[in-house]
Amino acid sequence: MGKPPPTPSSRHRSNRNPKRQHDRAPIAVGVGRGAAEQAVSETRGSEAKRYQTQPPTLAQPQSPTDRWTAAFLIFAIAGTPLAILPARFEMYDTAPKLAVAYLSAALLLWFPGRWWCGVAGLRRNRYGYAFYALLIVGMASLVISAAMSSNASLSFAGTVWRRLGAGSQVIVLFIAGVIAAYVFLYRQAAKTLMLGMEAAAGITSLYAILQYCGLDPLIPRSFYTFGSSAAVRPPATLTQATYFATFLLPAILIAAGFRLSETRPLWKRIHELILLVSLAALFLSGTRSALLGLGVALCALAYFERGRLRNRRVLLRAGYAFLACAVAASFFLLTPAARPTRARMAQWAADRTGGPRLLVWRDSVSLIWQHPLVG
Repeated sequence: MGKPPPTPSSRHRSNRNPKRQHDRAPIAVGVGRGAAEQAVSETRGSEAKRYQTQPPTLAQPQSPTDRWTAAFLIFAIAGTPLAILPARFEMYDTAPKLAVAYLSAALLLWFPGRWWCGVAGLRRNRYGYAFYALLIVGMASLVISAAMSSNASLSFAGTVWRRLGAGSQVIVLFIAGVIAAYVFLYRQAAKTLMLGMEAAAGITSLYAILQYCGLDPLIPRSFYTFGSSAAVRPPATLTQATYFATFLLPAILIAAGFRLSETRPLWKRIHELILLVSLAALFLSGTRSALLGLGVALCALAYFERGRLRNRRVLLRAGYAFLACAVAASFFLLTPAARPTRARMAQWAADRTGGPRLLVWRDSVSLIWQHPLVG
């Protein structure tokens, strides 16, 4: 027997309450309605509790507050090394950089978003717990050392030249903690932040090359020309060549990592360009410690990419790239344009012991032994 024809009342009910299949949540076989409702209710609640108990999401931030947090972090990472106002301040680099760092910290506190939840979630991880414990210990050590100093105001505010006192260092540590929490929540945000740092490195590297060539509309050339041999060490926007070269080291690794992982041809060329410009600027800075750090970084990169280097084609391309850079650097040193660099290398030969910094390190060890708690 077939089904009875639908009555008008049943047809009216079916039209009034149609069943939409796409709105029905899939329920696992063998799970009752009560268990399903309990599972759904457990996923709800406060944002802090959810981020404490669930692994971090891999999606990009969606809420406007989280987007503002990302913008503030990019502003801190890229804006601090680029900030410079030589026509406005006697310390033309220190005051703008401090303004960017302090403003970024204030904005992050005023618009916290959900990075507080990232702190709570990362604290449950043993590595995250150790990271934040070290941050807190470092901040406490800075405050205690400054408070017990013979000149507390100088220790808190820093010298006129650098202004890197306890207050500025605490701000830097705070921003580092926020970055860790935000990346814990949104792993894809790490790429955005690293791209910001890579872009800042590319801009400063171009500026440093122009400084080396004598094209500097902002800073007098005498500020970074040393000795009677006229050795030029371009600092870009970071005042001193050593600071600039130290800033370039992680940016070079970031550019190299993006070049290896990128699949789009245009972005590959962009990362290659930034990598080459940053390497050239690092070489022109004449910083021995940075060149040593670059060698260690290349060894570490080769170790972590050892699986890729097992491919003969990739290994040959890497060897050709290294050989091309060595030939280009050697050819450059033979040209008249390399006279400032040759003068800097002559200074290296005359100062094989590394200058006064080794003596500072030696005296620092004895000072730490004499004042282990308060610095």
